[in-house]
Amino acid sequence: MSLVKYIKGLLKVNTALIEQDYSADPIVKLLGVDANGGVNSGLVSTLIPTGVFGISDGNGKYTYYATLTLAMAAAVSGDTIEMFADVEETGSVTITLKNEVTINGNGHTYTLSVDDATNAFTVPNSTRCKVKNLNVLRTGRAIGETGYCFYSNFDISVVEFSSVYCDNDYGTGVVVRCTIKGLNVRAYGNALTGTVSSTMYNCFAESYGTGSGITNPTGNCYDCTGISISVTAITCNGVVSNCIGRSTSGSGIVSNFGYNSVGISTSGAGLGGGAFKNSIGISTSNYGASSSQLDNCHVKSSSGVGYYTFFAGSCILRNSVIESTSNVALTGRLGTIQNCTIKSGWANAGGHAIGGTVGATFCYIQNNVLQVSDASAYCLTASGGTTSAIANNTFIGSTTPVNTANVTQTITNTSDSQGNILI
Repeated sequence: MSLVKYIKGLLKVNTALIEQDYSADPIVKLLGVDANGGVNSGLVSTLIPTGVFGISDGNGKYTYYATLTLAMAAAVSGDTIEMFADVEETGSVTITLKNEVTINGNGHTYTLSVDDATNAFTVPNSTRCKVKNLNVLRTGRAIGETGYCFYSNFDISVVEFSSVYCDNDYGTGVVVRCTIKGLNVRAYGNALTGTVSSTMYNCFAESYGTGSGITNPTGNCYDCTGISISVTAITCNGVVSNCIGRSTSGSGIVSNFGYNSVGISTSGAGLGGGAFKNSIGISTSNYGASSSQLDNCHVKSSSGVGYYTFFAGSCILRNSVIESTSNVALTGRLGTIQNCTIKSGWANAGGHAIGGTVGATFCYIQNNVLQVSDASAYCLTASGGTTSAIANNTFIGSTTPVNTANVTQTITNTSDSQGNILI
């Protein structure tokens, strides 16, 4: 390569200045110019060190490393390891993150392609660190095998992610026991799995195969989105807050406690599990919600039941809207239903607003709006004998609002002069 071409490439300019003859320059002589103007490239590479990974000393001077393993070994607390090119590892290489050490991928992709259970990154105990601007691909195995993009088995570590995108094309994407923030994961299997006491903030997790978006059996999820095409989008036995779960065939969200969240499903329930507040459940053909409690929620199904409960006599529904377009709006083993709007849009004699099942031995049904679209449907009925305290409800659209053959009113007292009544 000629010296002129080398300098042009290095400076990325094309000026008359560098067309001059530099053969007598002492720097050029140091580089070693042959008779044709060629440069000693080996000497140049020595004078201008290069590497895929680098750590700056704070003054803009970098120390370069050929592998991320070497860079991580050299890094100390407060350092940032930068990545300057895409990298593919084909051996059993795991990068162990360090406390207060940041990885900045600069938008590049780190690929681990090996046919064993090696994890690309692990998080040790008592570690707080950051990873940003990085794509992580775990590949090279058969469908269903193990080996993750990130793995943690310690619950007191915290990893903050920023513009980090993980993909595992054969199995689970990420498995963590710690606290994670801001991670994006796609995987063929479960995208993001929490083990013991894991907490997830502002994460996006999508399974494009057989798994769930987020599975967090004993932890909590905040401001997260989970997507699945085959099972439940978000399963979390702790708290789900400000989350979105969307599934094609499983439930949108299943949780013990859900707040300000949205669950959407095509053939599963929108919301399922325990108590939900200020949440929305939508299903095309299944339940809008199937849970123990709704407060200030809106649940709806197009062709399925709006709300169904399996909890005999213990469900609590308050200040909520429950709808079905072409089925019974609310059914199951009922409990307390207060201040709700319950509507069936099914123009059919079976399109009841409330249709309780056997097992609902006693119910409180008060201060609700119960609406049907067919005059022969009941606003309140049951498939077996049910005793209920029914008061201050508004019935719309029904010729016979209450099916007294199956629903027995238990209130026998009358209001006093101030409108109070003993139920």
